[in-house]
Amino acid sequence: MADRFGRKPVMIFCAFMGSVSEAAILLCPNIHFINGLRLVSGIFRQGMSETFFILGLEILAPSHRDRYGVIVCFKWVVDVLAVGFTAYLLQDANWKYLEATVSISGVFAVLYPFFMEESPRWLTARGRFDEALAIIQRACRQNGKDFEEVKAAYDRYVSVQCLTTKECDNEVLELEPLNTFSDNTKQEFYTEIKQCKQENNSILALFSRRDLTILTLSSWFIWFAHNMTYYGLYMMSSTLVGNRFLNYSLVGFVEIPSIALISVMMRKFQRLRVVKLFLAGASCSLMAYSLLNTFGGDGPLIYSANIVAFLFGKFSIAASYNVLFILTPEIYPTVLRSTATASCNSFSRIGSMLVPFLRPLITVVKWGPGVIFTGICFIALLLMVFLPETKDKELVDTVEDFKKNVTKKKQQKT
Repeated sequence: MADRFGRKPVMIFCAFMGSVSEAAILLCPNIHFINGLRLVSGIFRQGMSETFFILGLEILAPSHRDRYGVIVCFKWVVDVLAVGFTAYLLQDANWKYLEATVSISGVFAVLYPFFMEESPRWLTARGRFDEALAIIQRACRQNGKDFEEVKAAYDRYVSVQCLTTKECDNEVLELEPLNTFSDNTKQEFYTEIKQCKQENNSILALFSRRDLTILTLSSWFIWFAHNMTYYGLYMMSSTLVGNRFLNYSLVGFVEIPSIALISVMMRKFQRLRVVKLFLAGASCSLMAYSLLNTFGGDGPLIYSANIVAFLFGKFSIAASYNVLFILTPEIYPTVLRSTATASCNSFSRIGSMLVPFLRPLITVVKWGPGVIFTGICFIALLLMVFLPETKDKELVDTVEDFKKNVTKKKQQKT
């Protein structure tokens, strides 16, 4: 929906509906209605968070995208710790008090229309140049920038994106730089390019090309592995020795140093290299956790080593997942970015749905969940070879741009 109707309206709609569904849970007469509304709430909250992240990503320059991703990831950790702390304080109260406390955050959704703008990049990719320029003009006015200078840079950007040789309706257009056109000629060009940019942005477009199909299927499983392992470790934190609220908080707290570490590593190393490193670390530590849990025996030293291996596995998968969350939207073109990211996230939820069935497994086969997490992380590590690097690279806007990048990389390899 965000690729078809825009980032802003979809985000506002999801935020509003998420808040309504969460508030309605307080009025549910039985567990069946609660589960149904939790499903609805999860759908809308996930749609809001993904659209929000993509909106910010499309506004920023390549040099700032990693820092933006780190801030968003840190905000997630703060929310996780806040939920754990609130649950600890309200552990003896009715569950509705915790639900009401969590739902309060949704009231800020009513403020979104007053300070949010649509993504100029998405508007440009959809051929809505006048609306993009209007947003840029407001931004220049608020930040004290010369609009004419920024508009000239925007014209050059559109020239690079659209005015080079381009196929449209089986006709090749040879066009001059946009800043040499008269206003009337520019308007005619905008109309013509707008027709060229009405690309298919449904989920089927992710399978319109062989390279896109391989990329999408690989991304789906990689997200599946991350999601299943990430939430699986949260679920299994209650099986550790000690207070369950403290264990939950520790599992969330280890993400803080992981975020601090990836914020440094992403500036110096490629995104894929960072993901592979931490994914390998998660595989090794979870295997060690399985071995200790099965053959380690009893004793305080074994318990401590078990918890350390468990927390390091959570540390590693959280770091890898956070970088993947930044990497995936950067890979796909603007016209498919939201669709592709949402499809990856939706497929990954199959993993989190399987997690509750793994918890009883640990009582029968202690090494079972750890080995499963290790195995899928290792397969995901192998599939990383199909993902392209995006560090310090401009976002592509159309499938045609994506095709050109793939062709250029193949030529460089040969």
